[in-house]
Amino acid sequence: MEKLIETIDTKTTDAWGAEWDEMETARDFIQNFFDANDADKIKIEIYGKTVKISAPAEFDYRSLIYLWSDKGDDPEKIGQYGEGFKVSVLNAMRNWDCGVEVYVKNHMLEYYFENIDIASKGARAIMCKLYEIEAIHGSRLVVSNCTKRLIEAFEFGLKHFYHEKNPLLGEKLLANDNQITIYKSTVEGTGYVFYKKLMRKVIPLPIVIVSNKEISYVEKKIKHDRDRKAFGDDVLNLCLKHTFAKLYTRELKPVLLALEKFWPEGHPILNTMANSHKYWNRSSANIFPENYYAAPSESYRWHEDTIAMEELVKEVLDEYRQKNHIRCPRYFSLFGMKTPEEEASERMKKRREAINRIYSRDMSRHESQGIFVLADFIKMIAPDIFSRFANAKYTVGENDEIIGALKEKRSSGQNHIFLNKNFFVFPFNEALAVLLHEWAHIYGSDGSRSFSDALTHFISLILKNEAVVKKLKKYEGEWDNIVAKVKEEREESEGFNVNDVVKNLTHEQLVGVLNSIPQDELYKLLDRYKLI
Repeated sequence: MEKLIETIDTKTTDAWGAEWDEMETARDFIQNFFDANDADKIKIEIYGKTVKISAPAEFDYRSLIYLWSDKGDDPEKIGQYGEGFKVSVLNAMRNWDCGVEVYVKNHMLEYYFENIDIASKGARAIMCKLYEIEAIHGSRLVVSNCTKRLIEAFEFGLKHFYHEKNPLLGEKLLANDNQITIYKSTVEGTGYVFYKKLMRKVIPLPIVIVSNKEISYVEKKIKHDRDRKAFGDDVLNLCLKHTFAKLYTRELKPVLLALEKFWPEGHPILNTMANSHKYWNRSSANIFPENYYAAPSESYRWHEDTIAMEELVKEVLDEYRQKNHIRCPRYFSLFGMKTPEEEASERMKKRREAINRIYSRDMSRHESQGIFVLADFIKMIAPDIFSRFANAKYTVGENDEIIGALKEKRSSGQNHIFLNKNFFVFPFNEALAVLLHEWAHIYGSDGSRSFSDALTHFISLILKNEAVVKKLKKYEGEWDNIVAKVKEEREESEGFNVNDVVKNLTHEQLVGVLNSIPQDELYKLLDRYKLI
């Protein structure tokens, strides 16, 4: 039995500026129930053009009379300003001529328009009739005369909000301590982004991204978002960038694999994910099958051997095409996907190592004798440094370029000396200076103060020690004899005529030799003889 208690002016007119569509209106009607109840306690029923929503929690009907609430004081509630109910009532009545009624325990509120005159202009005020009724359990909202699109929005219902029974959520791909959860979407080709339990964006990727932790700079963007329209692409990007930055490398694999069909064409959200870290741990590279690669960059053009690198990158790309490998956007390299320039760089490294092996060697017998003479002289003036290098390893290179490459690979503190083959035919004073120079590196690198001081100290030791100066001629004589033997040794070696061997090779043997030559070296040889 209904009994009219009073009619109240809500102080709201249809001239109020908030404009919502059907989805936004239905979502905020439901949100009032979601804020106050567990999702599985909310019941949404549709009868023709009428929607009925009910739940156990009891609203403060007095607040609803004047279309306001105090939910802004509760950070767990989605509606920050408490105006969602007011805006929903206004839009439902004004835009689609709906009827709106609210039932709370033994009270019923019925909203309607009443024409009024404001500053000589016609307007309609939202009025509320308050009835006393037979008590019901909990609270109920009835919206009648709904349009088809408004009915569809209500049917979407609790899918607008994050809760574990949301039917949009498929397999859970990850969940971490930063209140970030990512699921597969149950809707083919469509995904969703939830921020602070409210769906903010529909995305064309089949994943559901949930970030329930407050993000300060996102909050600044939506601070005055009364109309819930501020979550545009710029805010979405901020939210996703912060969210992905909180992920660990080990969490990437299930998410990326769920999006495998999007790898070749890419997607802005994948780009945001890739760039949300300064770098992802390269161990994530095993996510990707061998037949995928990231597009090359132009970085190899800064390589010290640009021409050779360019040729190698082309060679790698040709191989990928022949094997039907799948090209993906460049940013996939940030996840650890292989790139043609990395493969080219690795090949370049291996070829240089091969060249270094071909053009470097251990010392010959006479070269070893030469080192013994120089070391014995240094032992007289600096026994401590001699003992440091008594068991040093020596490698001889064909030229300074080879020596430089070998030194780059030497570990710091390693007693491994690299010498140009010409060192062994230097005059005694020059050879002594070079060896002292190499040994003095234990005190520092070229140009350092400690290195310069060490060399100066060695020179002073030689000049101040008369006994050493007197023995200079003896050691110099021994060195000169060894130089003569080294030259003789090399002349004998050079007397070997490789052309005679080549002439006697079969076609298959010649092809085998050519195939064993690193391609960058072979390219230079062919170019030198105008064969390409």
